[in-house]
Amino acid sequence: CYEDEGGAPHIPASSRGGSYALRSRPQNPSTAPASSSITTNFHDPKDFPLFAKFPREIQRRVWEMLAEEPRIVIIHAKTADVPRASIPPILHVCSDSRTVGLKHYTLTFGSQPEYYELNKVNEESLIPPTVYFNFERDTLYFQEDWNEGVEGPCSCVSSLSGEVNEDDLKRVKRVGFDVNARVCCSRVSGEDCHSPNFQWWDALETMYLGMEAVRLGSDCQIAFRELERKDYSTFMRCYRRNPCWSDMKLWPDDVDAVEQLRTKVPWTYHGDWKREKPDQFLKKLELVSIVQL
Repeated sequence: CYEDEGGAPHIPASSRGGSYALRSRPQNPSTAPASSSITTNFHDPKDFPLFAKFPREIQRRVWEMLAEEPRIVIIHAKTADVPRASIPPILHVCSDSRTVGLKHYTLTFGSQPEYYELNKVNEESLIPPTVYFNFERDTLYFQEDWNEGVEGPCSCVSSLSGEVNEDDLKRVKRVGFDVNARVCCSRVSGEDCHSPNFQWWDALETMYLGMEAVRLGSDCQIAFRELERKDYSTFMRCYRRNPCWSDMKLWPDDVDAVEQLRTKVPWTYHGDWKREKPDQFLKKLELVSIVQL
């Protein structure tokens, strides 16, 4: 949809005032970023005044446990430059929590460097990264309205590799979409929309395709839960209505369609690779319900 002059396609959880979820370790590896049975909302240190009396090493261990939790990082393209996301709350609580958090998160998804001469970057063209992300644990998540009202390459998943730092995209292991999300801005693609193109996401292993019971804000703490059988029909109705996803006419029965999606990732999600694909590329598609913690 967006092309450079050569015709080639150009190929982050609560804000400061929000709550921070203290969660148990995931038990189900298939929905690893989101299985959580114990949740405590930590709004501010004054909500638990005894915490300040703990030995400092205990306090630091608590921050370490929080920073080691997998996160679902909701990104959006509210501006036309680079993807944005809320700052992890742990970076706002106190200096100790921030110090620990910064050991685990990397600022990512700034703009792709532009060169005015060989190996000389045009510094003025760079847009700094703003999304804190842990490539080993976190999931990059696109909500239904992630690119609503925005035009430009950063409103198209397939065009991101030409706009944001390519080295960052190559390290993302998990990505998630609301089943109603548009891969490309509707202002450009209209009623017909292409599938996602992950040809530059070399480390991508798992994709989550989910359904939000209610519209959740981009500052919400969210979790993935395995899609229940009672939700299959609603999920498939949304799936078939969205032109971004693979055609499932061969499986008109909703149960058969869901099982087929779980068995094999549709080839249309892979993109048009012009080089050899990594062995572990996009081997798993998880269908989930998306809930607020």
